[in-house]
Amino acid sequence: MKRVRIGNDLTVSLLIKNNGATYDLTGKEVKVYLVSPSSNTLIGDTVINSNNISFVFKGVDQLICGKYNVLVKITDGSLTHTLDSLDGFKLVDRSYKAGGSDGNFEVESVNLTFSV
Repeated sequence: MKRVRIGNDLTVSLLIKNNGATYDLTGKEVKVYLVSPSSNTLIGDTVINSNNISFVFKGVDQLICGKYNVLVKITDGSLTHTLDSLDGFKLVDRSYKAGGSDGNFEVESVNLTFSV
């Protein structure tokens, strides 16, 4: 799980796949939520391109340190798929705590892959 210093804009990119193949989101209703220690917030400004969903979690909107997961609801006609991340990212209160298991200490984005 990547650790990000609270107060910095964070680009989040989500790839949606079905059995390893691209899951095209064109024509589907897609809702993305950030699930934090204290809330479940609908993200309003998402960009969708084929199977990629991206948004920016603005530093000014980051109020609480802790673990954040991403929840995605995809509705296609009468079918709904709900997906969520196990380990999204963690907001931390000090720069020296930032980084992640990949060893990159200049975290500007988080990339997650979901399977339908």
